Amino acid sequence: DDDDDDDDDDHDHGHSHGGAPCSGGHGGDDDDDMGHGAGHGRGAGAGAPELSEDDKKLVVALLNNCAMARMKLGDAEPAMLDCEKVLQYDEKNVKAMFRRAECHLKMANYSLCVADADKTLEIDPGNKAAEALKLKAAHEEKAAKQKEKAMYSKMFG
Repeated sequence: DDDDDDDDDDHDHGHSHGGAPCSGGHGGDDDDDMGHGAGHGRGAGAGAPELSEDDKKLVVALLNNCAMARMKLGDAEPAMLDCEKVLQYDEKNVKAMFRRAECHLKMANYSLCVADADKTLEIDPGNKAAEALKLKAAHEEKAAKQKEKAMYSKMFG
């Protein structure tokens, strides 16, 4: 079926992606990793199809669960990215804001941890876990500074 007069030739680019024939569109700024243009369900970015409210709720729940699983595995940076995606859909999502604060703490970004804990408390004023996280961040930052100071005093006498 490689005749030049086939109607299907305008979609055949000589290769496939995951067994499906390539639909073209390689090289554009909106292409994903496999050469697909915008509109292939890549999240809340420009050109992505608008999700229904039910779909948004599902995406938020799945990304929050993924972030929690990544945190339990000790993968703070990817977990933080999942939280940021959630916050693109729902900027006042308490779970995502709090988990992002936890990620910042794991990565020793103390001021960002406190900032996200403060945002969590703005959304949910009685959140005891966010209050405790702020205290933990302050304690860990102080301990890290003391450790750093001790290290420098050993190095420079």
